[in-house]
Amino acid sequence: MNNTVDDSCTKYVIHKFNLQEITSFPEFPNNSHGNYITLWWNDIALGSFYTEPYESITREDFTQMILEAIEDTVQHYAGRQKNLDKDGKALLSESFKSWQQWMEGIFSAWHWNADIKCVPVSVVVCTRNRAVHLKKCLRALMNQSCVPQEILVVDNAPSDESTLLAVKEFDGIRYIRELKPGLDFARNTGARNATMQVVAYADDDGANMAFRKEVFDKVGYFDELLDVGPFAAGCDGDSEMYFRVLNGNYTMCYNPRAISFHKHRKEIKELKRQIYDYYKGWSAAALVQQKNNPKANYARLVFRRYPYQCIRTVIRGFPLYSGWLHETLWVEVKGYLAGLYFFFRNRNRFGNPERTN
Repeated sequence: MNNTVDDSCTKYVIHKFNLQEITSFPEFPNNSHGNYITLWWNDIALGSFYTEPYESITREDFTQMILEAIEDTVQHYAGRQKNLDKDGKALLSESFKSWQQWMEGIFSAWHWNADIKCVPVSVVVCTRNRAVHLKKCLRALMNQSCVPQEILVVDNAPSDESTLLAVKEFDGIRYIRELKPGLDFARNTGARNATMQVVAYADDDGANMAFRKEVFDKVGYFDELLDVGPFAAGCDGDSEMYFRVLNGNYTMCYNPRAISFHKHRKEIKELKRQIYDYYKGWSAAALVQQKNNPKANYARLVFRRYPYQCIRTVIRGFPLYSGWLHETLWVEVKGYLAGLYFFFRNRNRFGNPERTN
């Protein structure tokens, strides 16, 4: 799979190599542009790395780069297998097929149980006026080898009927309209309407995450002053929720096998807007967390560590200020300052989000 990421400075082509399916180690791609190499074993992500335009790389070098990129992941999965007594790199010197068989011995235990066709999970998809992308998302959810028992589409303050019409093309999907604009209004509406005990979110406006419904009862719903929305901070409603989950003595689990593909921005102008929103949301959410739990000492992060990091970046970049780190620094700082202003302007509105009990 090849996709192109293009900007005014450097062009990168994204490559997806499934090492389980190919018959020999991949050839090094065209070096007239940059490359982003992603490596897989079936549906398990193994690793990735970049190569720069016109970089001189031999076949042997490229093979070594692949092995180094996947080494930690392979060791993680191999560590749970007790009967592996051979070195995979040594087998590769014999034949690629021998190496593949060795890899299959590691990952065969991690294949999905084909007998499980459905799980008691409510998947919530929050969206607004993006019917084409929504249909791709719903089609992907419906085509999973194991499907969720319930899918809800929350249409957030739509300006037309395109989302409703898109949902009607699929059987068994619930459509809910939330008139209050803002991602966290939509997330909360989805959680309240979900009928399963596990609520998973699969939209492109935030992290892919799942919660037990009981958690919302105990720590509250998403803070609707954060994340995307015309009257919200722009980001970090999800991370602020994680903070409350952990602060409530719950446990979080990160699963690297839960992978989603995301259509990202291609224009630098759009990326800068995203960075601005990220930093605005981050600084506002950090101060919300400081307000709710002063012992966390987020004030030190916001008022000391981040400004120090910015000053150090400016000093180190003098006088040329080349590269994207400096290209986006001012956008970051403006977002950071906007987040501080947003918090102090709304500090009396921030509090414990609504609970169901």
